[in-house]
Amino acid sequence: GGVGHGRNALALGPAGDIYAIHGDAVDLPRGVLDRTSPLRQQGLPSRPHEGHVLRMSPDGSRKELFCGGMRNPFGIAFNTEGEAFTYDADAEFDMGSPWYRPTRVMHLSSGADFGWRAVTGSWPPYFPDHPDNTQPVLDIGKGSPTGVRFGTGSHFPPEYSKALYILDWAYGRILAVHLVPRGSSYIGAAEVFLRGQPLNLTDLAFGPDGAMYFTTGGRKTQSGLYRVSYTGSKIKARERSLQEKEREALAGEHRKRRREVEAYHGTGKVYDGPLSRPSDDVRIAQAVKIALEHAGKLPATKARLRKTNVDGATVGLLAAEAKIATPGRLPGLVREWLAENRDWKSWALSQKMGFVDLFRRVVARGQLPARSRELISSTFQEHFPAASGELNRALAALLIELDPAVSVQKTVSLLADTTAQAERLHYLYHLRGARLGWTQASRREFFSSFNSPRSFIGGRGLPGFLGHLQRDARATLSAAEKKEFVDLFEKPNTPPPLPDLSERQLVKEWKLVDLEAGLNFEASSQGRASGRKVFAQALCSRCHRHGLEGGPVGPELTYVSRRFSRRDLLAEILDPSRSIAENYQTVVLELKDGRVLSGQVIPNLDYRDPHLQLAIDPLRPDKLTRIAKTSIHATRRSPVSLMPAGLLDTFSRKEILDLLAWIELGADKDGG
Repeated sequence: GGVGHGRNALALGPAGDIYAIHGDAVDLPRGVLDRTSPLRQQGLPSRPHEGHVLRMSPDGSRKELFCGGMRNPFGIAFNTEGEAFTYDADAEFDMGSPWYRPTRVMHLSSGADFGWRAVTGSWPPYFPDHPDNTQPVLDIGKGSPTGVRFGTGSHFPPEYSKALYILDWAYGRILAVHLVPRGSSYIGAAEVFLRGQPLNLTDLAFGPDGAMYFTTGGRKTQSGLYRVSYTGSKIKARERSLQEKEREALAGEHRKRRREVEAYHGTGKVYDGPLSRPSDDVRIAQAVKIALEHAGKLPATKARLRKTNVDGATVGLLAAEAKIATPGRLPGLVREWLAENRDWKSWALSQKMGFVDLFRRVVARGQLPARSRELISSTFQEHFPAASGELNRALAALLIELDPAVSVQKTVSLLADTTAQAERLHYLYHLRGARLGWTQASRREFFSSFNSPRSFIGGRGLPGFLGHLQRDARATLSAAEKKEFVDLFEKPNTPPPLPDLSERQLVKEWKLVDLEAGLNFEASSQGRASGRKVFAQALCSRCHRHGLEGGPVGPELTYVSRRFSRRDLLAEILDPSRSIAENYQTVVLELKDGRVLSGQVIPNLDYRDPHLQLAIDPLRPDKLTRIAKTSIHATRRSPVSLMPAGLLDTFSRKEILDLLAWIELGADKDGG
């Protein structure tokens, strides 16, 4: 595995097993017992990259793939019920897109699949919210996870000794997550327990004295060891309400039931216990489905579904049947499903979403005859558009594929009515390849959506995403249409011209030692205008975002002072190659024709694309070079940063300190 997304942590489970948690740079193991669904990898690459958990016996004789579908989870912690939790990373590259997922606290259970596949390949060809996903306990937001630990055994007050503590390196904070049972799983709420500036957290433990100990450091920043102790008077645990006691008792029964079902995972033994609906307990229903898939008993289960009157919420089992069905069997299944599931209005939203997703996956197989496609389309057109935005997004994806002549106009109306960026990008994504159903007005509405670049805010992948969407849509136009809409084809994400720096003179080839003595200043708003000007003239804004200013090529600087001290930040600016985060390293490509190219690899919307995109010039991140993957002889990472040295050499000591102060104050202090 790679540095930063590799073998992240080991933990000893309550039964003595060893748990190893890995990031998405570590290949899934082969030849081990796999507790996840045997059908989940259909349609995915042969070696998908995803974070996962291995469980093994102390002597290593038994190894299992316990769960998967994560990005870069850090740490495993067990609560007093023996349940495992972790904190998973987001993908900053995808920020602003509908397939972006924030950092999340996850309850790790047998067979769980949290849905991550490398880059934007989550559930290809575009299923970021698949009903088979195991849901997180809590979405946190942006961050950089570095560890988790329960307060069990601490001398903290009762509510805090039960909390799960998660570390966020990027924003310099320890969050306390308070968990509440929900069926056989949990939900949570988070609060900031401790925050520093900087507080670049790397690990956490509770000592035998009951105090919290944590370390800081990373990326060659200043490291330290800290202790947090509770010094107040002893607080008695509050009396639990009758409702809380009943909920905990019921949760204990649900956990026991889930574990009984999980014992079948990967064994091939036939599960003949009671069936379960997600409306009863999502985790138990998923565990049952996985057990049935391992035993290959899906057809027999359908008969049991009819007898027990388990309703349309069991579409996960129907979807599993669709995966193993032969092409000739699919038309009959489609008729059967549509005939047996007509009570649409009484269904909960989750049931409707699962049912739509079932047909999205069946259609994605590309083996349905025209009559079956027409039957699916006519059934769902009755419900489109719906009152739910979430349901509209799912229906649009299905119906544009099946019947663009009718669905395009409906979807363009939804596009025009929403200002939510992720929702707009979702509709643009699915409309981009449609060739039927357009009017002149709807075409103009579609392409005009790309011409407000400042309304699209996101990670460094967003300009490339927008460019891909527009290019794909233009490819569907006739020559006459391209001429008609040429005024709408200006590139929306072309950076502004570079500032004229010809009159700036060399002041000094600054070294850290030259500026170190002046770093102990009181940050104030007095140098704000000067610092902001330096941010632009030193070309920081070409690659780094601060608030709403700047580009997304390099790390975001809005809250950089929470993980870097002034000295550490200045050292990074003066010597950019001193420490380079893996996802910002330059890649050197040696081509078979003898050329050598270097830059940042910008992932495509579709991992199956036979070309790589390389951003060679960091000052022009919109200019991408396409390279056929088959033309690459070798690749390696460069130890030299894309960021050039000497960017501050034409600025005075005061201007440099003003820059540090402006970055530290934060964009929210000056409206930037």
